Amino acid sequence: MGFFRKKTKKDKNENYRKMQFRIMYSFGLIIIVVSAVLASVILERSGTVMRQKVASLVAADSHQLQMNINSYLKKVESTASLMFADEKYYAYDATDESMDEYHRVISEEKITDRIVDIGLMENFSDFSIIYSNDHSVGWLSKTTSGAFPKGGLYDTFAGCITNQKVDSGWAFGVGGNTDRLYYVKRLNPHAILVASFYSKELDSVFKYPEELKGITIRLINDEKQILYSSGKQEIGKKLPEVTASLLVDESDFSAMNKKYLVTSNQCSNGWRVVCSVSMNKIMKENDQLKRSVYLITSICVLVFVSIGMIILKRATQPVDGLVSKLENEAAIDALSGVCNKRAFHRQVTEELGRMAPENIKLFIMFDIDNFKQVNDKLGHAQGDLAIARMGRLLRKKLDAAGTIGRVGGDEFSYYRSFRKEDMEYAKTRMNADMDSLLKVFAEEFTMEHKACDVSLSAGVCLISGDFTFEELSRKADSALYISKRHGKNQYTVYKEGMEDNA
Repeated sequence: MGFFRKKTKKDKNENYRKMQFRIMYSFGLIIIVVSAVLASVILERSGTVMRQKVASLVAADSHQLQMNINSYLKKVESTASLMFADEKYYAYDATDESMDEYHRVISEEKITDRIVDIGLMENFSDFSIIYSNDHSVGWLSKTTSGAFPKGGLYDTFAGCITNQKVDSGWAFGVGGNTDRLYYVKRLNPHAILVASFYSKELDSVFKYPEELKGITIRLINDEKQILYSSGKQEIGKKLPEVTASLLVDESDFSAMNKKYLVTSNQCSNGWRVVCSVSMNKIMKENDQLKRSVYLITSICVLVFVSIGMIILKRATQPVDGLVSKLENEAAIDALSGVCNKRAFHRQVTEELGRMAPENIKLFIMFDIDNFKQVNDKLGHAQGDLAIARMGRLLRKKLDAAGTIGRVGGDEFSYYRSFRKEDMEYAKTRMNADMDSLLKVFAEEFTMEHKACDVSLSAGVCLISGDFTFEELSRKADSALYISKRHGKNQYTVYKEGMEDNA
């Protein structure tokens, strides 16, 4: 009987241990499953947020690239238009058989000298006038001329004029040359100007943040032929189908599927900047993190709880770090070092939304007078340097409590707010800052003033009330117009009704 009771006690202990094991097992299994589900949901949400933010920032950077290439193409077009400065350059017709040889030689020497003067401003591989008899004046590379051993030089390039309104056009692959881009402009019924530059020159235009070094940047034409690519071996080929399938007819858009993120922005001449990146590269860190979380969860319940929290915390760090860096790249104008147009608009709009309507708003529009002369006379490199110096000057002289933005080629804006009771202080501070800024600007840009009559004009809107960004900008711009109209090199403070006179 005693033996029977002892065995029963042992059995009960065994059953108790089994029950404990089952409870611990069930509890651990539940924790593992719940933790795994929660981790999966959180990581998936993190991935979704990351994809959306990166897509938005890639679109912003793509738009900046579009602006950069537009500026580059415009610079080439503007340089070519200098041939219209004098009739003897654009009206000369080499096909005119009535012209004697002496006058023909003299005319072509003058045109050649002019082409050399203009061409020295840019790194052109071709810069020549081609006449309907295939005679050329200027410099025409052997690569270009050699593509037409049997003639047809003029007819081929004349066929590249696609914009009949301005009698010009852009072309690629002419004569099989895929290493350069051509700009063609008609001078007269029998003459066209041909300018070209190597596609590798665009390396300085197409730059992307290091964090997205896996992105592929391309410039394509209407036939989806690649004119420029960060993958040099692609130039001259068709856009890959995996990317082309996501393109639509809209000028600016972004599209994303499970494999790729693609953005497209249309340039001023109809070409497109297309950026594409593999989603695997975007989500690489997130996928590595997901595997780590699942592995740790399956090993140990208690360790999973502690390490899972650390991993989840780490999950946000790479995302936030990447997004923060991309936001900074997207917000700062690389040339001037101040906010770009989009970031300036966003930051000022957000601040207007936070402040009380009756607070005082100071909005200033700056414009560098005769800045185009700097580019035309001193060169675009000097013009870029002037923009950079202007950015540094504004950052140094204006209150750090405000926001500075570059809103155009040579246009800058500044915004800050004051408490509603500080109107007199705001006026005094504004006048002192503007007087000082005009003085320092004159000292900083003495050389440009002597060479190009450069000065600084500004329009100031100092006002209280409930106004939008657009309304403040419009009022400051009206005041700037008055400064321009009254002789430049001054600032004007906005007054009611000034918009009607602008």
